[in-house]
Amino acid sequence: MAMLGYRLIAGTHGKQDVEAGLAWMQKAIDLQYQPAFLWFASLYRKGLGVPQDTGRMIALLEQGIAAGSADCERALEQVLKERGVATNLPSTLH
Repeated sequence: MAMLGYRLIAGTHGKQDVEAGLAWMQKAIDLQYQPAFLWFASLYRKGLGVPQDTGRMIALLEQGIAAGSADCERALEQVLKERGVATNLPSTLH
């Protein structure tokens, strides 16, 4: 479901359908499918199929962390490091 949404939004495997892709990604997020948070955030980071939006990307990573995703925690730490922000995130997931 989430991978289908990613592919539809990005148009990486044929026809691009952002509206349908967003709906699939949201369904995966609603089901707390952890990889969906990271994949969706990466689309906003790159501006791939959606407008580049750092705030939305960070919000999705934070939601993923709250859902228990260690990958989202690592990704957020990396984003903050790239921006020169000290990272003192609790390592509750490790």
